[in-house]
Amino acid sequence: MKKHIGEIQGIGTQVVMPGSINDKGQEYKINKDLPIREISEEQLNLIKQKFTKRIFEVQPPNWSIYSKTPLSDKISLNSLIDFSKLKKYKDGEYYGEHPIHGSKNGMNFFANPDKGLWHCFRCDSGGDTLAYLAIKEGICQCSDFSIGGKKLRGDDFKRVIEIAKEKHGLEINDENFEVLDKIKIITDKELSKIHFEEIKWIVKDLIPGVSLVLIAGKTGSMKSILTTYLSFCCCNGLDFLGKFPTENVKILYVDEENPKRITQGRNDLIRRGLGVEPTDQFGYLLHAGLKLVGSRKSQAIQTIINLIKEFNPDLVVLDSLVRFLGPASDENKAGDINEIFTNLRQISIDYKVTFIIIHHMNKATDRKGVDRVRGSTDIVNAVDMALLFDRESPTSPYIEISQEKNRYDAELKPFTVLIESNPVENTLGFSLSDKPQREQNATSKASNEILNWLRDVKKDNEDKRFETSDVLKQFQKQFDNKDERNRKIIQSGLKELIGQGKIMREIKGRYKYVEIIFDDEDKIISEESS
Repeated sequence: MKKHIGEIQGIGTQVVMPGSINDKGQEYKINKDLPIREISEEQLNLIKQKFTKRIFEVQPPNWSIYSKTPLSDKISLNSLIDFSKLKKYKDGEYYGEHPIHGSKNGMNFFANPDKGLWHCFRCDSGGDTLAYLAIKEGICQCSDFSIGGKKLRGDDFKRVIEIAKEKHGLEINDENFEVLDKIKIITDKELSKIHFEEIKWIVKDLIPGVSLVLIAGKTGSMKSILTTYLSFCCCNGLDFLGKFPTENVKILYVDEENPKRITQGRNDLIRRGLGVEPTDQFGYLLHAGLKLVGSRKSQAIQTIINLIKEFNPDLVVLDSLVRFLGPASDENKAGDINEIFTNLRQISIDYKVTFIIIHHMNKATDRKGVDRVRGSTDIVNAVDMALLFDRESPTSPYIEISQEKNRYDAELKPFTVLIESNPVENTLGFSLSDKPQREQNATSKASNEILNWLRDVKKDNEDKRFETSDVLKQFQKQFDNKDERNRKIIQSGLKELIGQGKIMREIKGRYKYVEIIFDDEDKIISEESS
């Protein structure tokens, strides 16, 4: 078809057709060839009414996100940009084609000469006159002034200043440099007079406000589920684990791991356990494909910023770190990790939010403390708080939490969390336990082994019932050489399993296997209830 009829296109997006090439050099091909469907003029008019205004309406950038170098006010944008080639907008603003790298739609550039600021929608970048001069002179790329870009620093800054002096008559004296110099010595006397606000905690002693928090654990340690439980406590103002007071805050959970069905089932269990209703204070972004390092970082960062502006959360959870790495990036590379956490830190400061970053730990057992966190050491170096989750096995009812880093106070002593699932009431909860995971006594060992046996023989069996005699026969003298002592340990183990909601007692000596089972990725894979 030679005649171009048109297409529906979002601002800053492309229309992809067969034969188009993506940024990896791959060609888009037809997946399912369907005949072109005709629409009536009435249908076309409805589309125009609904979308045309929104699609083609010119929207200026948010100028408040840009700061200016003091010397930039001494150079006018009018001396750098030919505003006769741009269209007037309003309030002294102009828009049109980017004067340096051009535009496909003729409207990717905005400038405000009164403010001395510019913005590029294609690169999602912008800045002051010195930044624009750096691009114009080929010292920097337009994308260098995007969120997370390298900006104008060091030798590049000095070169731009020299060009500004030669070509634009910029005059510099000692006072100018004094204003520019951000590295300033502060004396102890000056420091002693600064008033700092008291630390605001989202979860007392665990999750500080406006900070970066790392939660790391091996596969199956229930770090995602316990973080979700913590989030529900926060947005309902409930004490976490009945001990740690929380602020009633709004939460955004950016989940690149779990599908909607799993998330819904997990949340239902937790909410019923807490006795709370579904809430608008807890929002999700599921499988958005955001990459915080690499060629797509600027778009991902801007998306997160837009979501924070729209939803206004106090706490943002990123689950999990590895999913936010680009295809060519690596969690073991300090440069990639530093890029991610530098951007998160800036967003945290600018928008007064806390980030919880969920991550994995090494499988190696010979490492200790934060050395168990997988990837570059810059991951732990970049955060304010690091909480490590340990669980002896996927069937263990205990999660041991150790606070390995705390920039605000002395680290807490490790504490143990008891998993409390109740298949009869279809709930899941957590509480503090005085039984350290690594010091499990004979009863705990017995409950674990009995549960493993039940999962083998009863999980896929229609008859879920069993008797004490069945267990005694299976575990003769296994927990103690003396029959009476072995019997008491087994009975204590059965009581512990009842308390954990793994089994239920029907009558004396007769039980039924009931359990909510989670796989290695903390997903519900089976529910057995009476």
